Formats: sequence, C-alpha cells, structure tokens
Amino acid sequence: MKVLVTFAVLSEFAPWRSRHKFLPVQQPAAQPVTQPVKQPTQPSAQRSVQRRPAAGADAVFTYQARVANCDVRVVLTGMGGQNAALRLHRAFREAPDFCISSGLAGGLTEACRAGDVVVGRRVSWRGTTSSLPGDAQLLRTASACGAKLVNRFVTVEKIAVTAAQKQSLGSSGDVVEMESYFVMRAAAGAKVPAVAVRAISDVRDEDLPMDFDGVVDAQGSIKMRKLLGRVAQSPRSIPALMRFGLQSRKASRALADFLDLYLNALDGDGEDAASLALREATAV
Repeated sequence: MKVLVTFAVLSEFAPWRSRHKFLPVQQPAAQPVTQPVKQPTQPSAQRSVQRRPAAGADAVFTYQARVANCDVRVVLTGMGGQNAALRLHRAFREAPDFCISSGLAGGLTEACRAGDVVVGRRVSWRGTTSSLPGDAQLLRTASACGAKLVNRFVTVEKIAVTAAQKQSLGSSGDVVEMESYFVMRAAAGAKVPAVAVRAISDVRDEDLPMDFDGVVDAQGSIKMRKLLGRVAQSPRSIPALMRFGLQSRKASRALADFLDLYLNALDGDGEDAASLALREATAV
C-alpha cells in the first residue's frame, strides 16, 4: 500500500521522522516555468505563477520509508496553499492509495484542546462556499484510532495570530490551518481518497507569541535568522515562545503516535484493526 502524508514544515514531521528510517528523496533540479494556477476564490479565473524549487535546486522536501507495511512518502509542502499545490504536483504521479494531510493547527472551539488529534469531515477555503469531504472510510478509521471527529477544517491564507481572529473564525469551522484544502483538492483531482488530520497546537482563547507570517519565506518555510531577529527586538516574547514551542512539540508527538496507529489500522481491516490497535496502545 502506498501512502502520501503531508506536513507543512520539518518541525511538524520531526517526531514521526525520528521513529522510522525516513530517507530523503532528492528532487530533480527544476527550472522556473510559467503555469496557470486556478484560484479557489474564483474557480474560472487563472493567474500565472513561477514554479521554482523550494530552496534551491538541491532542496529536499520529500522523504520515504516503510511504516506498518506501507510505502510512505512524506512531502513537506511549506506553509500556505500555493506552496502545497506546487510541491504536490509530482507526488500524485506516484499514484498513492490514499493521502493524509497532517500537521499542526489552531483550535476554534472549546472542544479542541491543545494536544488533541482531530480529523475533519470537510475542509473549506475561508471566504468561499467551496469545501471538500474527507473519505468516509478514512474518517471512520481515524475516529476508531482515537482522533476527535469535527465537522469542518477552515484553510486560511494568513496565520490566525490572535484569540480574537480565531474566535471570529469559529462560525466557519472547528479548526484553522493553511494547507489542507489544497492538499484535498489535489487528491480529488488525482482521484485519491484523502483525509485531513491535525494536532492542536494552540486553542481559541490564546494569542500566538508572535505573527509568524513575518518570518516565513516565499516557499513557506520558517527562516531562523528572521525569527531570531524578531526575538531580539522583543525579548519579552521569549517565555511565550517557549510555552508555544513546548505545546507544539507535544502536539507533534501526539500526531506521530496517531499516524503509527492509523497506518497499522489501514494496513489491516480498518475499524476492527483500529479498535484492536487502540486497545493494545492504551494497555501499554
């Protein structure tokens, strides 16, 4: 069974990567080309964008390993929908059996607590009526593996930084993130069953320690030099950054636990295998 799993950035993937023998997959050097990309806000409109490698011709953003008898390919999409769409272009040529859009997210309701692993029945693009459903079997198995089933993920263009911003999004969905709609749309175009699974790193009533949009490059990666520069300008943010870092690492570890359980269940008999695996995991 071939499985495609996406994360936005390396730090989200790191705990799961450390548990398995993931090897980097070198991408062929890409020359910038102009290609029309449809915008979800205006389905009939197109605009030209420059396709380019993530961070130079030798950038690595794809990894592969054997996990639970599955051939797993991980793609680091970068933060944001356009980056996700471009980096997934090659991945679906491998014809995966299913796709999991994973990573961290913000909670928009009181039911979503820090560290929770959640799975969305639907994923929508903020400000539009466009939404995509998760595959029914993948949803059932995720729930049986312990993921909290929520109605809707909301994919946004900018990071929701403040509690007020997250609360204003609460009427649109349960979880906010930046890539799943585009991952699900690419999967639908390739006729690959897909599901969006996230671990909650921050909840609806807390501000992020800074606006991370200012430290993200055009490829959706966090630039440490910019981040350290922002911290130097505002040393009072350090305690909040440390707390957020701890929450994020805890959430990433919970996501890694879930993915191991989930792939074991999907490689078996779905919900029955999930129930058995979950009982064994909680008994340890």
